Amino acid sequence: MERLRTLCALLLAALLLVGCINVNVGASRRADLVEKVVYGTKGPKILLIDIDGRISQIAEPRTLGLGQRESTVSRVREQLDQAEDDGDIRAIILRINSAGGEAAASEIVYSEIRRFKEEHGIPVIAQLMGVAASGGFYVAMSADAVRALPT
Repeated sequence: MERLRTLCALLLAALLLVGCINVNVGASRRADLVEKVVYGTKGPKILLIDIDGRISQIAEPRTLGLGQRESTVSRVREQLDQAEDDGDIRAIILRINSAGGEAAASEIVYSEIRRFKEEHGIPVIAQLMGVAASGGFYVAMSADAVRALPT
């Protein structure tokens, strides 16, 4: 009987501890753009936009359903909106590693990049990474130049 009480007490303590754990996975708040100085101390900037994974208009669940990954359309629009106020941006590099996704989402991303490029008169270069097919290649067509690895 004593052994049963001890086991119940340990189980109850374990349940209480588990109930106190607060894990914030996949927070919905988007981080600000991060600036990295590659050379010098100040001057013109290049905006690097990653187009990776499935191109979509809706948030998608992360692995094992832990939180959500912001949609490509939302992420690109937010990055361009944040860059709107920065007069030092002189070019955009699209780093594309995507097999595509939704046709409409690819069209929206393409149009947003074209709009930003034309409004600000800056060049856009698409760097194709491991995969750049379908919608990923379509987004690359918004650029002035497209570069790909020889392989």
